[in-house]
Amino acid sequence: MKVKKRGDKIEISFPYDQRLISLVKGFSGREYSPSTRAWYIPVVGAGLAVDQLKRWKFEIEPEVLSIVEADEKAVREAEALSVMDNTEFDTP
Repeated sequence: MKVKKRGDKIEISFPYDQRLISLVKGFSGREYSPSTRAWYIPVVGAGLAVDQLKRWKFEIEPEVLSIVEADEKAVREAEALSVMDNTEFDTP
């Protein structure tokens, strides 16, 4: 039960288990590859999926955790900027 980064996707692999298949089918943008027998989800916006996979005791690559953390930080910063008041200033 592993989670790895593959290009702009996150690869989720595990032995056949109907409960895990149901879990992964709930992830946005998921795709199954019969050739690799793995599921793939987009890296962008994967924070909730990675949190759920952690709870199911998946082994998650540190690179995936770093990317998800950076993505969540960018979202928080964008939200903070969106609620800030506009500041008036004079230009020379």
